[in-house]
Amino acid sequence: MGDWFVNAFEKLLGVFIALFVCVLFGAALLTLPKGDQGIVLSMSVLILGGIGIIIFGGMAYLAIGMYRRTERIAQMMRDMQEK
Repeated sequence: MGDWFVNAFEKLLGVFIALFVCVLFGAALLTLPKGDQGIVLSMSVLILGGIGIIIFGGMAYLAIGMYRRTERIAQMMRDMQEK
């Protein structure tokens, strides 16, 4: 049952990251027609937003990985106790 929640969270996280990327490109397009500095502003939105998405997604996937690693270690410890 707990593994189902982790798998569902991982899929939901992928959907959220894809949604964040779409919103990021939309925000970059909205900042584009702001006069002479539109390109610079749009590129800064893309770069800083991309860094934010990478940090958010990386930390979330890292947490999932730590959970799975802990689960494997606990299973190995149980197997060692049975021997």
